[in-house]
Amino acid sequence: LRMLAQRTGVVLKREDPILRSEKNRLYDTCEYAAKIFKKNLELNPAVKNYLKKRGVMDSTVRDFQIGFAPASWDFLIKNLSARGFKKEEIERTGLAIKSEDRSSWYDRFRNRIMFPINDASGRVIGFGGRIFAPEARAQTNADKDADLRGSEAKYINSPQTAIYDKSAVLYGFDKAKQEIRTKNKVVVVE
Repeated sequence: LRMLAQRTGVVLKREDPILRSEKNRLYDTCEYAAKIFKKNLELNPAVKNYLKKRGVMDSTVRDFQIGFAPASWDFLIKNLSARGFKKEEIERTGLAIKSEDRSSWYDRFRNRIMFPINDASGRVIGFGGRIFAPEARAQTNADKDADLRGSEAKYINSPQTAIYDKSAVLYGFDKAKQEIRTKNKVVVVE
């Protein structure tokens, strides 16, 4: 590796094996969470219909692994714990929050359409969640937005973690990078 790195001008970084193992565990936790959210979307026709009405194609849901977090305080924690993940690990991914009295944890994302955020290699490293409020459909968009802002944030994202650096990730880049290389250009919009 050192010889190849010297030839190509790549700087090798030494990484503590314990830290690497912990990061791998965080990647695994996020990957399983994405699968859980995806499966839960399949079980919720109201959310699927909402996405269809918003013009989101089934192929987009599949390709971007869009999922759903139900309005439960511990749905994800219970599901991940059943697969052997510790609550502390779930918290370190930003998917759970420790209570104020520090005696329990609760899910960060509740009643939200979930969008996994991937690194350039396609590994799930975080999430964005949009509140699901089907009862607000009859209102105008401006009224809906005001109602959502009044109670809960319309969108929330994972916090900064050991594997998710908000300033170093561009949503969807893992899916677009090959086309960017082919075209040798990209347009980025907010």
